[in-house]
Amino acid sequence: MRYRFEEIFDIPKLREMAQRFSDLVGITSAIIGVDGTIWVKCNWQDICENFHRKHPSTGKRCQDSDTHLPHNHLKTHDNIIYRCQNGLMEIAAPIKIEGEHIANLYMGQFLLEPPDISFFKQQAKDFNFDESKYLDALSRVPVFTKHKVKAVTDYFSKLAAVIGEMGLSQTRLHQVN
Repeated sequence: MRYRFEEIFDIPKLREMAQRFSDLVGITSAIIGVDGTIWVKCNWQDICENFHRKHPSTGKRCQDSDTHLPHNHLKTHDNIIYRCQNGLMEIAAPIKIEGEHIANLYMGQFLLEPPDISFFKQQAKDFNFDESKYLDALSRVPVFTKHKVKAVTDYFSKLAAVIGEMGLSQTRLHQVN
C-alpha cells in the first residue's frame, strides 16, 4: 500500500466530523482501513461494542463484515448496503486515493425493519450471551426507513470521495516537501 492512513489524514478532525455527523443523523459511523484498523468510531451500539465485538467468534464476523464483505463490491460501486454477519445493517463507501482503496467510511449498526427476535435469541444461545441483556441491547438498535438510509447514503458516498480528495492533496503536499 502506497498510502498509510495515519500519515495522510488528521484523524482527530475526521473523528470530530464523524461524531457530528453521527449525532446529527442518529446513525453509528466509522472509518475502517481495508486491513480492519478502526481509525474512527462514533456512537457504536451496545450490542456491537459489548457483545458482537467482544466474543471471539462474533468478533471475527465483525472483522469479516468490515473488510471482506464490502471489498469486491466497492471496486465498482460508490457504496454498498448490506447485512453484517451478526444481523445488523451496514453501509460502506470507499475512501480512495488515486484509485487505491485505503479505507471505508461506514455507517451501520441499524435495522431496516423490526428485528427477527428468534434469530437474535438463537445467536444469544449459540454464543452464550446473557439473553436478557442481549435482547435489551437489541431493543436500542435504531430502525430506519429505506428512504432515510438512501438519502444518507447518497451524501455519505460523496463525503467518502471528498475525504479521498483531501488525502490526495495531503499526499501531494508531502511529495512536494
